[in-house]
Amino acid sequence: MGSFERSIRGARYLAETFPVFWPNLGPGVYAAFHGCELDFREITSWTSPLVREWPDIARIRFDPSSPYYRAIDELMALAFERCRGRFMVGYTDLHGGLDCVADWRGRQHLCLDTIDAPERVHEMVRLADEHFLEVFDRYDGMLKAHRQPSVTWTGDPLLRPLHIPSCDFAALISPEAFDEFYLPSLVRETKAMTHNIYHLDGKDTIRHLDRILELRRFKRSSGWQGVGDDMPILQWLPLIKRMQRPEDRSWSISRSRSSTRSSPAWTPGALSLHRSRCERPAPTSSRGSNGGDKEARRAEVEDRMRGSRGSGSGLRPRRQGPRSRGPETTPGDEPGTDRASLRRPGGRAPRSGAWFPVDRVRL
Repeated sequence: MGSFERSIRGARYLAETFPVFWPNLGPGVYAAFHGCELDFREITSWTSPLVREWPDIARIRFDPSSPYYRAIDELMALAFERCRGRFMVGYTDLHGGLDCVADWRGRQHLCLDTIDAPERVHEMVRLADEHFLEVFDRYDGMLKAHRQPSVTWTGDPLLRPLHIPSCDFAALISPEAFDEFYLPSLVRETKAMTHNIYHLDGKDTIRHLDRILELRRFKRSSGWQGVGDDMPILQWLPLIKRMQRPEDRSWSISRSRSSTRSSPAWTPGALSLHRSRCERPAPTSSRGSNGGDKEARRAEVEDRMRGSRGSGSGLRPRRQGPRSRGPETTPGDEPGTDRASLRRPGGRAPRSGAWFPVDRVRL
C-alpha cells in the first residue's frame, strides 16, 4: 500500500487515465482460495500444483478462511481507508475456469489430461466455476458499499459490474479443446455481467478469436503485443480491423502492463493505443529544456500519426482539442485554477482513442 502511494505522489494522469489500487497477490489467487500455495517472486507469484494424483481432487475446497482470501480483504479495507478521493480502489485479478484448473493441476499435466482424462478435467472445471460468481459479487459489493466503481487491473472504471475474462492456458490448446473445456465457463461468467472486456494474453491465443467474437458479449477486447518481433504496434492493425464491429466493439493494445486507463463512455469501433500509465513530472518547477524535449516528442508522434492515417492504416482522425500551452506555463499551477476546468471542453470525458493535447492534473 505504501509503495503504491509513493508511486502516485507527484504523478500526473493524462486524458483517460486514473490512479487505481487493486490488491494483487498474483493471477493464481482464485486457485489459492481453494487450497493452492502461492510462491511469491519479485513481481508476481506462482502456484504450486494441488492435484498431483487424481484422488487429490478431493483436496480442492473453497476456503473463505484462507490466508490469501483474508489478505485480499485486509488490503481492500486498508485501501478504502486511505483512498479519500486520491485514488480508486479495485478488485483483484480473478482467473476462474480452465486457468484455475491449470493452477491446480500444472499446465504440462493439464495439456495431457485434455486428451487422456477429459472427464477429470470437466470435474475440476465444475469445481472452479462453483464459487466464481460468488467471489466476484462479494468484491463488487465491497466496492459499491464504499462508493467505488467496478474496476480492476485494466483501469477501466464503470458503475456497473465489469469483468475481465481471459484464459492464458488457451495458448496451449486447440480450438476444439477450447470449446469443450473453457467456452461453457466463459459463457457462464459473461452472462452474469453487464460489461465484459476479453483479454487475449499473447498472440498464441488468437487462434480462438473467432469463437470468442461469435459470443458477442464483449464491449471491448484488450491484448498485450509481446516483445521482440511483436513490438512494432502497427503490424497488428489488420487483426484489430478484423476484430472491430462498429456496432458494439472497440479494441485497445497496451505496450506495458503498467497501463492504467479508462473509457467512461466506450466508443464502438474505436481504436485506442496506450503506451504507459502516467508520466513523471520534471524534477524542477519549470519545464525548461525538458519541457521543450517533450513538446518535440509530442510533435514527432503527431506527425507519425498523421503519416499513418495517410497510408490507410485505419487509425481514427485526430480529435481536435486545445493546443498545449507555452513552455513557460504549467497547466494547473496557475492561481485559482479549478481542476474541473482541466477536463475536455464541455465537461465530458474524452472518448476512447482520442488523440489530443490534454492538460495535466497534479495529485
